[in-house]
Amino acid sequence: MTTKWEGHPSVLYHVHTWFFCIIFFISGLFISLASDLGPLLGYNHFGPFIDGNLQQFFLGQTLASLVENGNFWSVLGIFLLLLSLIMMFSELVRRKSHVFTLTNSKVITKHGIFSRKTNEVAICDIRMISVRQGMIERLFSLGTIQIGSAATALIELEFTGIRHPEMVKGKINQTRADVCGNFKHT
Repeated sequence: MTTKWEGHPSVLYHVHTWFFCIIFFISGLFISLASDLGPLLGYNHFGPFIDGNLQQFFLGQTLASLVENGNFWSVLGIFLLLLSLIMMFSELVRRKSHVFTLTNSKVITKHGIFSRKTNEVAICDIRMISVRQGMIERLFSLGTIQIGSAATALIELEFTGIRHPEMVKGKINQTRADVCGNFKHT
């Protein structure tokens, strides 16, 4: 069994998550440098920006009185930095945990890290291949390939977030033609 194509969802497929990761990281870095952590790290330039009035603006009078001046901003900065790093790590893990494979006899999807779910469809049993792309996906050349077989009328496999989905669909059709002979392309 030779592998003709193998892929993962594109990093761009969850571009909104990456956008928030970057925003949280930059915000956390700025707040950390502007808070009491700044002088510890050698940055004293933002000191005048953080004061009790700004803290009261974000928290309100009641909550601001419960938090020591400066500690809130340090904790918030560290929290945003950690949140962005956790989001980035989970996105990379999610991407790597989905594997899509086309061999000369099967189309295979594998999902999961600790527990693995594998779905396979024999190449000659494929009856339907469709490509789904939204407007944003088309801009980034991304899409979802849906594969149906003779066994059911439902979609059995989905390759989500694939770069150049029409090219992958063409590879599946070419492999199907090579292995199974004449068929009607879908």
